Amino acid sequence: MIDETRRRLEGVIAPEHVFVVTRASQVELVRESCPDIPAGNVLAEPCGRNTAPCVALAALKLLEADSEATMLCLPADHVIGPDEVFRDTIRGVLARARDAGTLLTLGIPPTYPSTGFGYIERGERVHRDGDLDFHRVARFVEKPDAATAEGYLGTGRFLWNSGMFAWRADVIAAETERHLPEIHAALAPVARLAGPDVEPDLAAAYEGLDGISLDYGIMEKADAVEVVPAPFAWDDVGSWRALDRLHPGDEGGNVALGEFLGVDSSGVIAVTDEGHTIATVGVSDLIVIHTADVTLVCPKVEAERVKAIVEQLEARGRDDLR
Repeated sequence: MIDETRRRLEGVIAPEHVFVVTRASQVELVRESCPDIPAGNVLAEPCGRNTAPCVALAALKLLEADSEATMLCLPADHVIGPDEVFRDTIRGVLARARDAGTLLTLGIPPTYPSTGFGYIERGERVHRDGDLDFHRVARFVEKPDAATAEGYLGTGRFLWNSGMFAWRADVIAAETERHLPEIHAALAPVARLAGPDVEPDLAAAYEGLDGISLDYGIMEKADAVEVVPAPFAWDDVGSWRALDRLHPGDEGGNVALGEFLGVDSSGVIAVTDEGHTIATVGVSDLIVIHTADVTLVCPKVEAERVKAIVEQLEARGRDDLR
């Protein structure tokens, strides 16, 4: 999916201008998956500290290369199409970010009352470029309960928070220094370094940082923030329930990636490695995921709570299972 994200930018951003920020343990996998991205453009975080340090590191690195760089931030776990509509949108968003110096985010018009996404309430329209409308952000809101999500859907003012952003690198660096000065102070000296010598300094810098999201740390506090309703199809596959939306089910509504046998079973999501079979009897709306080292079983309605398992694994020092 990292390579798909990169390919989606063809004709908009050249491979040599693409940077990937990833865990240190995944650097070689990223380089193998995206051979046209220069090896030095794969930035390794020594440990996860959420999205604010990640973006700050990338912005500071870009500024070292180009003091006038405009920056696009894309998570690599999205399914998007058509590609050409996405590319046209990105061209317009980057132009606005470059010329206006604002912080821009892409919002997704909701198709159902999701409780798994954060929301953005859009305010007045402040700019129009072709088919793209740029709105002032009225507020960011956390993942809502079902009743609140229903209310958001009915107003027509709320968009899903996609986590895709655009801005000038100097603008986001200044906002980081203003709202998260400890992160800026820790990472700015390290961003000037290059080669293997940077690894111990970066590890030391990250060790002293608290994890904080970009939304909470900067976007909710900044003044000039705009949102663009995305005109392309989008899905965030950060939850196993996304497989229901992305793959056709059988006559019982079961979605299987791998060999699956369901007896009196409906609405099951089953994912397994080659050579292993998942079998269910008399169950419904269940998620069953089997890999070489772990098996997950949970009701669909509890899919978002997989994060609690990750937290438990971190507490036990089981990074090998994350």
